[in-house]
Amino acid sequence: MFAVIRAHFTTTPASDVWSDAEMRNWLDPTIPYSVAHYWSQTSFSQIDLSYQLLPILQLADPRNDPNFGTSARDRLVNAVLAGATNEWDPDWSTFAHVVIWFPAAIDLHGGGSYSVKRKDGTGGRSIVVAVVNKGARFDTICQEFGHNFGFQHERNKAGGEYGSPYSTMSSAKFPDNAFERPASPQLPAGLAPFDGNPPPTTDVMRIAGPYVTPLQFFVNRTGDFVHADSVEELPATFQDAHINVYLRALDVGVTSWPTRRKVLAVVPPAYGDANGYGIEIRRPREYDQGLNAAPAPGISGVAGAVIHSFDPSTKLITYVGCIPFAGLEGDRDYRIGNLVIRLNNFNDDSDFASVTVGGPKLGKATIQFAPAQISSTVTYTTDWEWVYATPCTMFPESSYAQRSHLKSTKVVLAALSQGYEQPGYVWTINDVAVDPAQTSMEVSVNVRSGDPGRESITVKYRTIDNRLEFESDAPYSEFSLSVSATVSETLTAAAASTPARSVSTDVTFQNIEIEWSLPYLEKMVQCWREHIYQWTPEDMFGIPTGNGAVAVKMRQFQQLHDHLLGTNPELAETLTREVLKLGNITRDDLFARPGP
Repeated sequence: MFAVIRAHFTTTPASDVWSDAEMRNWLDPTIPYSVAHYWSQTSFSQIDLSYQLLPILQLADPRNDPNFGTSARDRLVNAVLAGATNEWDPDWSTFAHVVIWFPAAIDLHGGGSYSVKRKDGTGGRSIVVAVVNKGARFDTICQEFGHNFGFQHERNKAGGEYGSPYSTMSSAKFPDNAFERPASPQLPAGLAPFDGNPPPTTDVMRIAGPYVTPLQFFVNRTGDFVHADSVEELPATFQDAHINVYLRALDVGVTSWPTRRKVLAVVPPAYGDANGYGIEIRRPREYDQGLNAAPAPGISGVAGAVIHSFDPSTKLITYVGCIPFAGLEGDRDYRIGNLVIRLNNFNDDSDFASVTVGGPKLGKATIQFAPAQISSTVTYTTDWEWVYATPCTMFPESSYAQRSHLKSTKVVLAALSQGYEQPGYVWTINDVAVDPAQTSMEVSVNVRSGDPGRESITVKYRTIDNRLEFESDAPYSEFSLSVSATVSETLTAAAASTPARSVSTDVTFQNIEIEWSLPYLEKMVQCWREHIYQWTPEDMFGIPTGNGAVAVKMRQFQQLHDHLLGTNPELAETLTREVLKLGNITRDDLFARPGP
């Protein structure tokens, strides 16, 4: 339990002091965006937030009175504690710490230790005190409360304080991680900003900051947070055989409490490094709204696997870095000496991720393609024309109407490398190097047309780090492009020991789609009904299908299937099963087609 003292100087109007009701709401963990709500949420309810609200204390400004100490801060705190003792003589032994609140921007600090005793001189002890005021940002006030709970500022790699963009315990240096919460009639108002820091607001009590890194609760053994269902503590064997860890986003763990979710992986000191490491998943939700698309310095994307280190002896925590989810740009390995932390995958909502932790063997240089993203749009549709054709070899040719849809197909390929500190990528299309300074290129391809052969087509493209986006509207029913990506180390110090790697793939374009009239499709139905059990795969598809090749008649079947779904779905499924069996292909192959 902690004591709360509202104090104001004799020169400050008593009307500026929050009432009992306002203060109790501010300390109510059930009211969103109260200071108690923040600490209840971020600590997984592991912080004792019970309190005793003492009456309002009025006193003369003691900061120049040497009777209360040697510094202005000590004089302020000592005078308030002495005043509370004289007025109410509280039993200080019942409190874990004290919060002193001022209605004006008097001072702001937390975690300092001060001497207290009863009026009769008994019960002397040291007690931790925080001083806050309603002119301070809410996220900074949360930080001062955190000091009273025993937490320190996180460091950056250079050892500077306030080093983590992912923790309110560092909010003094990362104001852009804060956000302006909605107004609430349940909560008391603060003052307009006096320090000019963003975000702009008329009320500093509405500036909320991100959750505290759960590594704070691990190193301080807060409550019963450290539990196998919340924290994965890796054994030292990860140095010899890498270990896979599955983590939920921190906000998921907070909102599902008391049902536990694994939100933290802890790597023990290894490879001669005195520090251990914590890995957590952060995304812009709940109190992490400040992790946005225009982040403060040091934030790597809107969501990601965040890495902090910790000193087991001093409990100091240092922000190391982040492996971003956005676009999976470049290498998904984070290397710290011989330690390798690899982001494997995550779901669409970024609330779940798989991470692998290992040593140098895990850091072997590799590259692969993510699944290609292919889309197409119709650029032109011809008029209907009459042609002589037959829906199947059993019927004579007759006159049917058809038209063609010409398409432009776009492909996005992402090269995913591992084992590179600063990867650089070089792309080729049909063995022609892609020049990042240009936007198009001419390549020669084999096409399927009236006179099959090689044609020169135009490919438009752009490169973005590890991504290649390219498209073509060449008017052919089928042609393929061969694409390769080569990754190499651009960091000079690591280049000699990290070989370049390449990966290739073929992408098929179908930029002409034939649409037949309804009489043609109806004849197809008749043909299938009368002759399907007599057909061979070669009859059915027009070419041998043992190698999975697909001819024009396959696309005709797709049109027939779409037509039957609306008139006779049972027949559509029967025909589909027969085609799969006779053609020796999969359902995915049968219905593979470019996007809309």
